[in-house]
Amino acid sequence: MRRVPDQVHWQLRDLFFRNSSDGGDSLYPITSGYQTCPPGHTDEMLPYYTMICCVKKGGCTVYDCPLSEISHTAGIEVQPGESFLIPSGKIISYAAFTQEPWINAWIGFSGTDSVRYLAGTPFHGSSVVKTGTVLYDIIRELTDTTCSMQSRTLRYMYASSVLWQIFAELTEQGSASPKAPSINHYTQEALDMICRAYNTFSSSCVSLTISDIANQLCISREYLCALFKADIGKSPSQYLMDYRMEKACSLLRESDYPVHFIAQYLGFYDHAYFAKKFKELKGVSPSHYRSQRT
Repeated sequence: MRRVPDQVHWQLRDLFFRNSSDGGDSLYPITSGYQTCPPGHTDEMLPYYTMICCVKKGGCTVYDCPLSEISHTAGIEVQPGESFLIPSGKIISYAAFTQEPWINAWIGFSGTDSVRYLAGTPFHGSSVVKTGTVLYDIIRELTDTTCSMQSRTLRYMYASSVLWQIFAELTEQGSASPKAPSINHYTQEALDMICRAYNTFSSSCVSLTISDIANQLCISREYLCALFKADIGKSPSQYLMDYRMEKACSLLRESDYPVHFIAQYLGFYDHAYFAKKFKELKGVSPSHYRSQRT
């Protein structure tokens, strides 16, 4: 079997099956992979699809905030045999335990009914659940097996079957679990709307306002604000600003687009205002942030 070379001291394998912007299916796989992180490793991520990450060995603390805020934010510890859910468009940070390397695997997915399917699993009402290390083994085998397949269609079909298998087992596990109330469906639709708007980079700018979202949902702006406060803990305006800034960070790290172009794409027509807000939230200017990338 062909194996993807490990990175020195990192041991990362990552495979993409499908772009999350393709849409269409009720549930489909996007990515899977596994890695061994050094003890104490920290990072943050803003996935544009939902992910389930399973811990094989070691462990980590997951924070519901950007990496810069973890020093004054309470985190949730994830132990071996446990898995945690990373919602689409949610900024999370993690810090591996310092005692030993953190070995984990993940599978990313999306789909028009992914939220509904998750409602039938233990992840409904809990971000961390006991799944056993068998989930890690399933995802690792999926990643290694698909690496040996030459046909992209065959890889996608095989990954889809494994994803449905995972959901079947999680649903069976969750059938006996008490169900906690989920976030309001208007809030979820608004989050999905924001995620879709900023998911595909193009030459045209994204102009999305809270009023636009409320109008598309056929609810008042005031009601949407109240829902966000109750479900997310922040106003939709603050969430949208944070989301745009995280997208700016991603583009600054991963592209060579001029800063003014990124600002305009994200709906900041006043470039000075964009730079000011970026520095307020990130502590450095956009140009300085880009210069720090490795």
